[in-house]
Amino acid sequence: DANCLLEHCVIRYGGYYNSHVIYCANASPTIRNCEISQCYNALYLAGWSSPVVVSNSVQTVGGNWAFYLDSVGQPEVRGNTINSSGNGISLNGGAATVSGNTITAASSGISVVSGAATITGNTLNVGSDGISVQSGGSTVVGNTINNATSSGVGLALGSSSGTVSSNTVYGGALGIQCGNGCTATVQYNQVHNTLSYLEQHMGSSASLTGNTATGPGFRGLRV
Repeated sequence: DANCLLEHCVIRYGGYYNSHVIYCANASPTIRNCEISQCYNALYLAGWSSPVVVSNSVQTVGGNWAFYLDSVGQPEVRGNTINSSGNGISLNGGAATVSGNTITAASSGISVVSGAATITGNTLNVGSDGISVQSGGSTVVGNTINNATSSGVGLALGSSSGTVSSNTVYGGALGIQCGNGCTATVQYNQVHNTLSYLEQHMGSSASLTGNTATGPGFRGLRV
């Protein structure tokens, strides 16, 4: 329950293929100031889990996702440092708050598959998409995305609604992509040194206001 606490735990060499070293099923503990390293996946949330996951260090995670939140609850993931050879955080349902995390991932940083998440103030150093939002109602504000590769999208907005505001994207193939069915409000974002800055697909009715793009990219806005 909410009175459970994992604090100052050191977990190493745990898990095996497609498993997680911490599994919460309809549980809402506080997981704080723990060190998780040399494992396959770090954290899995299922059911009505609404834990507080704060100020943990997750290093050298070799699985698909460091944190996999398959939850209809309201988990809080704040101030964690994640270093993953796969992906960072996947959100599948619920109303998660993901804020102030630093994620270094070989593939994607944060992916919202379903649910309405609040994603604020994160720093992402990724090899593919920085933040991918495929469902409606999420708020994505004040994140910094460093994408040094020539593939991937800083902000990949599929059939999403909600607000995407005041984010900064550096490098990569594409700064912001609004996919088919996207109705998000995309405003006051900064895109620097990407090959293309902003792409709005057919079928997208996203509102684009006050965004700024700089650098040697060959395409500013593609509709």
